[in-house]
Amino acid sequence: MAAGAVLAAVLLCACGAGTPAAFPQPHYHGSPVPSATADPVYPEPSEVTAPPFNPPPIVVGLEMENALSNQIGRDVSMTPHCVKPLKLSRKHTVVRCYARWGGVAVPFKVTLTKDYGSYYTVRSVQLDGLLVASAVRTAWAQFNYATGNRLSCASDQPQAALVPFGKPTKYLCSDGSQLESVQLNRAGFGSSPFSFSVVA
Repeated sequence: MAAGAVLAAVLLCACGAGTPAAFPQPHYHGSPVPSATADPVYPEPSEVTAPPFNPPPIVVGLEMENALSNQIGRDVSMTPHCVKPLKLSRKHTVVRCYARWGGVAVPFKVTLTKDYGSYYTVRSVQLDGLLVASAVRTAWAQFNYATGNRLSCASDQPQAALVPFGKPTKYLCSDGSQLESVQLNRAGFGSSPFSFSVVA
């Protein structure tokens, strides 16, 4: 009887092993992504006229547009919303400003530095990335261009959200055989800010 019990336990263990799930995350809900039919076209940078010919809010707004256009996937118009007035009050002024899009406030660190006379330098650094669902879907289609795979991306993610740069996010896409996580990177003009990595 003892040997039979051991055999039954072994059989039970083998039967319970089964085959691994198709995806590591069993609750993935994806919606189809149409295949890409052309090479990607990325927004061109707006021309930023040097101060003092434009006041700081206009210059900062243009820098925000240039930073966010690739992340959003199209040209956008931005007006900075700052915690204090954007004006040079001393040699070096640092102001926290926000660009608003899709219900999300994207933070920027804006530095105004006096050069000489009425000239000054404006530097705007985006602190967190803006992950936009429609732009991710487009990037995923381009990433799998002409593969013929059944593409999808998560349907339960917000349309826009703040994410850290350079780190995998919880936003997932599938090529029909595996899940991949999207990562948002700082990217120059003419290149995609998105990369994808297989979910372990």
